Formats: sequence, structure tokens, C-alpha cells
Amino acid sequence: MLDNFDHKFKGKRGYNFSVIFVGILFAAFLILPEKYHTLTPLAFVTVVSFVIAHFTSSNMQRRKDEDK
Repeated sequence: MLDNFDHKFKGKRGYNFSVIFVGILFAAFLILPEKYHTLTPLAFVTVVSFVIAHFTSSNMQRRKDEDK
């Protein structure tokens, strides 16, 4: 069933970045205790999520280019 699910953004660097970034932010929001839902910890999590998503999406693009 999921084999038929294909869209025009699949494999694009910006799409990969946004999916990873939003996923990490959502996971961090679920994992962090309520007392850490203030500006400073959430800003730190946002910066760390941005860095992880950036390097992950660039590595995915590099691997895709190497496979060609």
C-alpha cells in the first residue's frame, strides 16, 4: 500500500530538512517535562534540531548524488 505513495517532493533537500526538523521538534516537545516548556530550553531545542536536520538532509543529498 505504501509503495504506491509517491509525491513530487520526495528526495528533495528542502523537503527532507523540513520533515526531519518538524519531527525532531515534535519528539522533543513530547519528551521534555512540562517545566522545560519555557523559552530558553525550547530555543535551545530549536537550534539543535535545526543543526541536526541541516546535516542530515545534506548527507542524504550527498549519498543520493554518489549513487548516481
